[in-house]
Amino acid sequence: RPHPPTPLVWSGRIMEKLKQEYNSVKHAYRELDEQRFSLRKLENQCRKRVCDLQKRVESLRTEDKIAWNRDRDEYTVMDNKVEDMLSTFPKPTRLFLQLMVGNIPMTLPYRDDRLAYKQSYETFKLWNVVVIFCLSVTSLLLIDNPLPSALLHCWSAVYYFTVTLREMILMNNGSRIKAWWLVHHYFSIVIAAVMLIWPPGKCYRAFKPNFLLFSCFLSLVMLLQFRYQKGKLYRQIAMGQKHHMSISSEGSKVSKMSFLVVCLTLTYLFQLYNAYVLLWLHLWSGIECQHWEVPVLAVLFLIIAVGNCSTLSSVIYGKSRKKQY
Repeated sequence: RPHPPTPLVWSGRIMEKLKQEYNSVKHAYRELDEQRFSLRKLENQCRKRVCDLQKRVESLRTEDKIAWNRDRDEYTVMDNKVEDMLSTFPKPTRLFLQLMVGNIPMTLPYRDDRLAYKQSYETFKLWNVVVIFCLSVTSLLLIDNPLPSALLHCWSAVYYFTVTLREMILMNNGSRIKAWWLVHHYFSIVIAAVMLIWPPGKCYRAFKPNFLLFSCFLSLVMLLQFRYQKGKLYRQIAMGQKHHMSISSEGSKVSKMSFLVVCLTLTYLFQLYNAYVLLWLHLWSGIECQHWEVPVLAVLFLIIAVGNCSTLSSVIYGKSRKKQY
């Protein structure tokens, strides 16, 4: 009857198997590293060809408008596919992102990962708008209690800050987000911060109901906008009319004066009205409103209102011109 292996022999066998597995893994990793190098080289070559193709499409759009307008749908699909390909290549990290997270790559190489991140962004926006609406209503019902309004301002500041970061990551992955919306978010962060530190007093109490009503109305319009645009955006992506990383705020067809456009216009007029009320409180109301927060908020609301109105007007004009061709 053979003797069982001694602990030393048993240990030697385990070490032998471990070495074999280690050598196999090392060989597989070396092959992977070589493939990565080859892939990087191929990626650079492919990116150069895609960029050249994009330049030719752009030159056709500007130099031969007759041909472009004749086959507009085909060229639009081609242009979106080129943008889709370009979005998979690494891009330089934007300055704001570098300041927040450092100079690290923010490009997701796989389409499924980019779509999953875009979906998480849309869900994040939706639920945060619901929370802001609930806090606004609670602040209105408990208007003499400073806690709900303080929570509203804190939540709004964090929300706009986080949305700005997420939208910059989306832009690094191919989303066509207008630069104005990033600027809008910066101003919104400042507005929330200034509202939070505004000392309570007669002037603050005079403006507080106006601001809370505006916050409720804005939240409802954002929910309406999200619901209206999401289904339309999915159809446009499926037909190749939109880039797959487009977000819901890009999916609206506003060639006609729809209910959504009316609501957006009313929202921007409400922002203008906020600026007027703050200016009136500061200059002509007779209430002691010498705090610096009042004129600063008036200027911020005015800038946001003018920027929003200009952006909406440019979108309507662009859509109406597209419909003419």
